[in-house]
Amino acid sequence: MVDKPPNKPKPTEPCYNCGSTDWWWREASEWGQGEWLCGKCHPKPNKEVNNNDRT
Repeated sequence: MVDKPPNKPKPTEPCYNCGSTDWWWREASEWGQGEWLCGKCHPKPNKEVNNNDRT
């Protein structure tokens, strides 16, 4: 099952928790169906790993 953003419209209201309107789409995964998440309450993970930051 492919669960892409067009199937669920991007929220037009601000986040009820913080008031942000910075939404991002989390793809379906082991945590459940895809969904729009608030970028302030749930920052989008950075898929790039900078190995230079490791000590």
